[in-house]
Amino acid sequence: MKALRGLRELAGLTQFETASRADVGRFRLAMCESGQLKLTRAEEAKVRNALLAALRVRAGVIQRVLARTKSNSSASSAPIPLNA
Repeated sequence: MKALRGLRELAGLTQFETASRADVGRFRLAMCESGQLKLTRAEEAKVRNALLAALRVRAGVIQRVLARTKSNSSASSAPIPLNA
């Protein structure tokens, strides 16, 4: 699960946040990311669900930002915050 780190970062989560949301030890998550440990199927499922939930939230934020940008296309060129 070396791709785990990339997915976690794409979701905008730290190891601690991911481990907390998935109820998996942060050390186990770190070991998995480095390829030194394989998570159990149950742990993998919990991590996957935590990342999917975070990615859905992030996608919703992006959609709102894009909709706002489209409706305000004549507005100033100030950057739009992604934490809206």
